[in-house]
Amino acid sequence: MGIKGKASGGTGENPYGDGVLEFKLIGITAMIGEKFETKEPIPQMTLHWQDDDGDAFDEKFVSVPKNFGINDKSKLVERIAALLGKSSKALADEGDDSKLEFDAGLGIESYEEFVNALASGRQIKMGINYDGASIFNKNCNLLIETSEKGWAKVRSSSPIATTGTKKKAVARELESVI
Repeated sequence: MGIKGKASGGTGENPYGDGVLEFKLIGITAMIGEKFETKEPIPQMTLHWQDDDGDAFDEKFVSVPKNFGINDKSKLVERIAALLGKSSKALADEGDDSKLEFDAGLGIESYEEFVNALASGRQIKMGINYDGASIFNKNCNLLIETSEKGWAKVRSSSPIATTGTKKKAVARELESVI
């Protein structure tokens, strides 16, 4: 069962309920959006997730870090780090932004060209690689909550817990955001 919206009234449904669930990242689409408070245009992404049953879930309004940099406060960087089995702080502490590569397609070679393409109304199917490997088809945990309007929204993400110490650390990290 996927998440379905209703056109009138801005209500939706959260078929997952609130809790931590495992999802696989299957795609990313970039578009121009607006800052909530100022309505200033900003580049945003929709992350396309899939659960074990093959049901799709779109996480919308994920801001793109300026110059595609690794910022441990960024929601996008948190998701990428979780897919890599790390925390966003650990990823940022590595201090090597060059390992993170955003592929926006032919002819787009810089952050400025990316923003200009989006500003012209284009939606771009993105590719993201870390240290030469795609982040697609990797799994992570998403903390799902129901929004005020009834939609499923992602509050945070974390690596998949394996066993022992790592599993306990992931559980503590999730508890800290609840």
